[in-house]
Amino acid sequence: MNILRIVRDGKTVAEKNLVEEEGLIRLPACTGEEKFEVELEDFSVPAGTPGFFLIPNVRSSSSCGGVIFFKARPDAVEEYNEGWSTPVFGVNTGDSGVLAVVTGARYNYSLKVEVRGGAYKLLAVFGKSAVTPEIRLLRLEGREASYAGMARCYRNFQIARGVCRPLKERCAENPILARSVRSIMVRMRMAWKPVPSTILEQTEENEPPVHAAITFKRAKEILRRFKAAGIDNAEFCLVGWNKGGHDGAFPDLFPVEKTLGSEEELRELLKYAEECGYLMAGHTNLVDSYSFSKRCTPHDRLVDEDGSFHLGGKWGGGQSYYLCPKEAFERFAKEDFAAMKELGFRGTHYLDVASIAQPNACFHPDHPLSKEENAFWRSKTLALAREVFGASSSEGSIDFCIGDLDYVLYATFGLKLKEPPALIDRFIPFWSLVYHGIVTSNCAFTTVNEVIKNDPELHLCNLEWGGRPTAYFHAKFRPSQDKPEPDLRCSTDEELDSGIAALAERAAEYDTMSDLQLEFIEEHDEVAPGVIEEHYSDGSVMLINHSDRPFGEVPPRSWRLERANDRQGK
Repeated sequence: MNILRIVRDGKTVAEKNLVEEEGLIRLPACTGEEKFEVELEDFSVPAGTPGFFLIPNVRSSSSCGGVIFFKARPDAVEEYNEGWSTPVFGVNTGDSGVLAVVTGARYNYSLKVEVRGGAYKLLAVFGKSAVTPEIRLLRLEGREASYAGMARCYRNFQIARGVCRPLKERCAENPILARSVRSIMVRMRMAWKPVPSTILEQTEENEPPVHAAITFKRAKEILRRFKAAGIDNAEFCLVGWNKGGHDGAFPDLFPVEKTLGSEEELRELLKYAEECGYLMAGHTNLVDSYSFSKRCTPHDRLVDEDGSFHLGGKWGGGQSYYLCPKEAFERFAKEDFAAMKELGFRGTHYLDVASIAQPNACFHPDHPLSKEENAFWRSKTLALAREVFGASSSEGSIDFCIGDLDYVLYATFGLKLKEPPALIDRFIPFWSLVYHGIVTSNCAFTTVNEVIKNDPELHLCNLEWGGRPTAYFHAKFRPSQDKPEPDLRCSTDEELDSGIAALAERAAEYDTMSDLQLEFIEEHDEVAPGVIEEHYSDGSVMLINHSDRPFGEVPPRSWRLERANDRQGK
């Protein structure tokens, strides 16, 4: 029996049965302060049953997935907060399972797992929402009920309803995207103001100085040295080329940051990139805005339900304010993208924050939006970037805009949680199992610049998640990041050449396997402690040995790729 409980102030005030009709459960609209707690019959399991619960993100939409086995353990309750990269949860009971897809009110629910008296329950808890909650139940058998099978099921569900298309199809139609997929991603942070800023509301008179780290001329030299090192497949993204540098004056971009050189020098750089065979895109932001902007006014900002402006972080431009995405698209995106294209930008345009922050409702009386409408306008902006520049990208992996994304900077923000939830028995790369072959991605914040970090586990994780190698010159730009961990720098030719030499090795490796970006990861199993076996849709098999012991012919902390008709390894 499926049960709906209405909870107010932590107490159940009403209870009713829920009817499943052709695999769909519809809840009443949740409009008050109460919460709706949904207990599905399939998600009530006795301890000792073979199988697991699937949690798509164990901490937030920027964390990895996890499974909970039905082993005997003390009574416990654990909540997983709302905000999901994929709006699903699942149960496996050995030979069968159910994948639940939240198709209504995906931005307004959390998950709760209860262990009481030798029984497990996974509950979906819905809060106030402008749309009616709905849950689609997809029943699975055999291998299709594994967590990799659940990922395949959700991927096929998304493709079948036209939400997204495989990379292989899109690359066949889009030569810029095809070039991008073959290339390592290299980001250059060119200029920025002090972060965090001590001046939250900046003007021309009190603006902090801009630190120029990579001028347009120096960037041109970086490209020359990449080419001399034999790196033919690289895509560059310029971060902080705009007025005020990175996060300096968004949404304003022009005039280009004067400490980096002239607009003509930027044009020469973009032209030189194309001559070298490299794509070169730009980094902009249409979620955050700053009062330093000359074009943006308080009227353009997103307003919360209490009438206050929705605040972002405190960055180089001071206090950031979220833009209403509809205003951002209509007032800034069209104008800015056209101007950037005229300069010569082409490649995977990066829109900061757009896919890592959950969509917020806007309560501005002149341009109110629901969360769903916010998601629509963010997606529309990414779609326009793809149309203008050839491809689009953003920071995170929330899949409301997956059909308009081509690259994700962080599939998960952090790989290893300092305090993992007590009930989670194993972490899994669920998002990548769903979307590898749909978009390219870098595995995590920590796998940026992994090639120069003294931790082989980072490279192994990026391989396991199907990651695209991602490098970042001046990845660290805040005092809190001044730790011994290496960073790619280019102040001297010696440190630049050292970094490029490491990247040349990683680029050569990626050249041998970039074709796998066009394939799905169909299976993912732990075949021995710390050893992962992955099967790709073209028949390739990758073994990733995270352990400190050999596994067959795979040394400790290493990997091996076996092709259907060939073998490559390391």
